[in-house]
Amino acid sequence: MLLPSAPSELSHAVRVLLLEDERVCTEIVVEYLRGVRGLELRLDVATTLAEARAHLARGAYDLLILDLNLPDSQGLATLEAMQGSNALVIVTTGDNDPDLHDAVLARGAYDFVHKSQLSSMSFERLVRLAAVQADTVRSLRRSQARLRAIVDTEPDCVKLLDRQGNLIEMNPAGLRMIEAESLDAVRGHCVFPLVAPEHRDAYRALVERAADGGEGSMELEVVGLRGGRRWLHTRAVPLHDEASGEELVLSITRDVTAQRQAERSQKESEERFRLALAESEERFRTALDSSADMVLLFRLRDGALLDFNETVCAALGYTRDELRALHPTDLRTGATPESLRAEIAELLASPARSNTVQSEYRRKDGSTFPVESRCSIIDTPQGRVLVVNSRDLSERRRAEKRRAAQARYQKKIARLGQSALAKRDAAELLEQAVQSVLEGLSGGAVAYVERGATAGEVVLRRVDGLAHAVPEASVATCRPESALGRVLEGGELLVVNPPWSKGEPLPFAWAERYAAAAIVSVPGDRGARGALCALGEQKRAFGPEELRFLGAAASMVSAALHRLDSEARLAYLAQFDPLTGLPNRALLSDRFSQMIVVARRRGAPLGVLFIDLDDFKLVNDTQGHAAGDELLKEAARRLLSAVRQGDTVARISGDEFAVILGDLARADDAALVAQKIIDRLGKGFAIRGQEMFVTASIGIATFPVDGDNAETLLGAADAAMYRAKQAGRNAFQFFTAEINQRTRARAQLSMELRRAMEHNEFTLAYQPKIDLATGQPCGAEALLRWNHPERGSVAPAEFIPVLEESGLIVPVGEWVLREACSQARRWLDAGLGPITMAVNLSARQFRQQDLDERIRAIVDAAGVAPSLIELEITESQLMHDPEHATRVLRALGKAGLRVAIDDFGTGYSSLAYLTRFPLASLKIDRSFVSQVLSGGADATIVRSIIDMAHTLGFTVVAEGVESGPQADFLRSLGCEHAQGFLFARPMPVADFTAHMAGARTRSQPKPASRRRPAKKKG
Repeated sequence: MLLPSAPSELSHAVRVLLLEDERVCTEIVVEYLRGVRGLELRLDVATTLAEARAHLARGAYDLLILDLNLPDSQGLATLEAMQGSNALVIVTTGDNDPDLHDAVLARGAYDFVHKSQLSSMSFERLVRLAAVQADTVRSLRRSQARLRAIVDTEPDCVKLLDRQGNLIEMNPAGLRMIEAESLDAVRGHCVFPLVAPEHRDAYRALVERAADGGEGSMELEVVGLRGGRRWLHTRAVPLHDEASGEELVLSITRDVTAQRQAERSQKESEERFRLALAESEERFRTALDSSADMVLLFRLRDGALLDFNETVCAALGYTRDELRALHPTDLRTGATPESLRAEIAELLASPARSNTVQSEYRRKDGSTFPVESRCSIIDTPQGRVLVVNSRDLSERRRAEKRRAAQARYQKKIARLGQSALAKRDAAELLEQAVQSVLEGLSGGAVAYVERGATAGEVVLRRVDGLAHAVPEASVATCRPESALGRVLEGGELLVVNPPWSKGEPLPFAWAERYAAAAIVSVPGDRGARGALCALGEQKRAFGPEELRFLGAAASMVSAALHRLDSEARLAYLAQFDPLTGLPNRALLSDRFSQMIVVARRRGAPLGVLFIDLDDFKLVNDTQGHAAGDELLKEAARRLLSAVRQGDTVARISGDEFAVILGDLARADDAALVAQKIIDRLGKGFAIRGQEMFVTASIGIATFPVDGDNAETLLGAADAAMYRAKQAGRNAFQFFTAEINQRTRARAQLSMELRRAMEHNEFTLAYQPKIDLATGQPCGAEALLRWNHPERGSVAPAEFIPVLEESGLIVPVGEWVLREACSQARRWLDAGLGPITMAVNLSARQFRQQDLDERIRAIVDAAGVAPSLIELEITESQLMHDPEHATRVLRALGKAGLRVAIDDFGTGYSSLAYLTRFPLASLKIDRSFVSQVLSGGADATIVRSIIDMAHTLGFTVVAEGVESGPQADFLRSLGCEHAQGFLFARPMPVADFTAHMAGARTRSQPKPASRRRPAKKKG
């Protein structure tokens, strides 16, 4: 509604929104507002917060009069809901809360009036003040809008900065100058990084000066956000912010890029004009003095020297005054007035009146140097002038000489390289190298010396260029501080000039007469192997090119000698064993074949001994491979000492040797040599302060009885050697037909076993393990069986040793363990319950370094508990290397696997080691069990084994139980478990499964076991 009033004191009507839900209060406020004089008021009334918001959405108000408590809003929440209106707010309320006044003012209200204190006079005063302030705010906003419009349309940049150069405000023109998308994108960012580095410090100082109250201007270059560059003229003045009290900087900036470009273009034009004018005025002098060549101007009619540049003075050694007094004939060697006139006439006759000639100039000191001169005749107002532009050819001639030398050197090096590749003899190589270097240097002498046999000695291997011959391979003493000594020790390149010290330039008398020397090392595998030495007749005969040539030749000689050494080494390694120095198998076969040809022609027998060191692996495992190598070298020396000079001793491989005996009186004489070797090898070996012992097993074969070629005879001796090992070792054995037949059979069997693996011919049989206390099965042992496609079932005793010898036992053993674990899993899945599975480990398997990891992987893959797997290891395997056995057994025990000693009592176990081995059980060998009822020592041994096992906490298993009385006797001794034909034979998996199922059905409760409690270790 429009409230009547006197003419308004303000520039516009004041819009008022009254927010009051009480009608009486509304009427009072309206009445009071009618009484306000001098103001034109436009009043709208709302009774709820929602209604008030609807009014505000339709238009802006200058003054809000509101009650805090409304139907849809209470207390301070009402005020907070109206804070975004930009209008002055007068709060009226009847609430008596004493803290409400301060809370209302703290939330931005213009004033607070309690309804009990409301009067027409006070209300008129309050409304009048609020209306005046609202009008002021509106006017200010209009002014700001007009100012913003003016600034935004200003073509210059107007910006407001703080003291640190952070941007507060900027008009669109400024945003375009710095290539910014919007003010929000750059507001609060520092403008200093946009200024070119060379102007940045000065601009920062200008901003700081303006912030301190000063002012100033400058021109600077800026780089926009997109990389554009422009020049700006900026003026900075101080501006005090009344609201914050902060000192700001107002900057007006104009783009002067085009002006700068125009000024620069003008300056460049002026500079070009100035330079052109100066060049026109000083062209002649500049042409003279700026040239690196000699420029001389002669008057053609009388040959007088008109002018010249400073280069002429420097090249000829004259002063300017001295040169002016000279005639051309004084400067050119061989020139006469007649020859000069003839040259001028020829020059004038040429179409271009210019030519190029080569001549020689004479310096003031009388020395001469070659020049190339460009002569031209030009016409001037003062007459014809001869312009001579001369260039010193000395450096060019030296460069040409160097290039010629380089070409000669490169050619020599290339030929030397080609020749070095073809040489197979070091002496010929050195002769060619020394001769090539001498030809390349074109004089003097060249020598090659090497280190001698003792420290401080050098040997002359080759020298060329001397007037008289000197003996090669001359030995001389070389002092370390001499030039040659320093080169040999430090590998450096030295140039030496007189006066000579003692032993220089080389420690040979013939070298003293030379005036210069260059020495370069010839590298070897361990420092310098020798030195290439060049000697010159004149001082300073060796420059950089000569030294590079000499170094390249030395490198070529080094590479060629290294190649020869490598070839010799490879040839040696191809025929000899690098450790012992004995012939290897290849050289042995070659010599053996030659000896067979000679023996066949003479009709004399030959003998071959195949020697294997017994238990050599134990030395490697216990003392290390270095000790093993020392023992092999000493064994080789003893073998050589046991045979004749013409016999051949060779190392075949590892710990195997062969001896070829020629010119035997009879074949049996080979046995004498074999016994001699056994005796010598049987003596102790002192290796690294320790005495070691090894024995030898020797196989003997003879030509022509056991074969007519080297391969057959070596194979026969090898087979006989294995027979000697089987017979107890430390002995020799002659090859026989029986050994031959057995060897062939074992070779055939090895081939068939490989095929058996490929064709899945192996199976497992299972023998129950019986609990003697209950008579019920308590486990099983997995046993390998072979069903040959032609021979049927093959006995394990026949094929298992061949598996061991051939190495097939490792993959076959892993197959056995994998199949046994899988079967244990299948029995669990079939409901037979957990069955402890015993699996035998071979000696080769037990020596594997990663045995525990392999077994764990197989057991985990099968999905059975490790405690259900019991690994059986023979007593001899454990005692072969007790330290290794302890490590492996502990790793297996840590993985949860059980370990048992198989065939206990047949080896040589140490009680001390047994207490250290983490074992679960001992299996008494069947050889003792079979005789326990005879009343002899076997019963006592079995009783002792059982008592010892119980003392150590081991379970006892008896093997080979075949009768009831045997089982009763073992039970009476406290033996826990047994295996044997009495209970069940090994059977296929189906029969074993049925057997276990029937045993579980027949099982009845049994009396308590009479087993004695096991004592813990320690």
